[in-house]
Amino acid sequence: MPATQQERRAAIREALVSVAEKNTSANRRMRNARRAWILIPAAATAVALTAGALVFAQYANVTDRSSVACFARPELNPFGGFPGTPAAVADENGNGPASIDDARALCADLWAQNILDAGTPSGTASKDAYDRSFSHPVPPHLAVCMMGDGTAAVVPGDDTVCAKLGLAVKR
Repeated sequence: MPATQQERRAAIREALVSVAEKNTSANRRMRNARRAWILIPAAATAVALTAGALVFAQYANVTDRSSVACFARPELNPFGGFPGTPAAVADENGNGPASIDDARALCADLWAQNILDAGTPSGTASKDAYDRSFSHPVPPHLAVCMMGDGTAAVVPGDDTVCAKLGLAVKR
């Protein structure tokens, strides 16, 4: 420890100069510590915002209720094509599509009529194989997802199938 006031001032000055001068070890330690205090909270904020966005994006409301995409298999090509068929219901007067409130039930009816067929490339059975008695087996789990255009998509499988296809789960 410096004995005199003047020696103490000189020691303090030397310590400050070594921190302020570029390319000294004290200066590098100070800059690294400052970077850590900036980068760590910034990275934590970025991770939190990304996680929040992913959670928000996983669930969405159906905005277009005029049709439903009924999938025969949990597959989706990069252009939005899928094995299965779009389905719509005419309104009471037969003038146009009615609002579909239960997409799962509509697609389950298509399965029960053997309109959807997971064993065919297109995902639909030939017209002569349709069963109007509604006796064909329906998959035990049908997940309701949301397509990018806001329509519901009903896919065989549990709710995890939506994420596997890159689709949001219907709220």
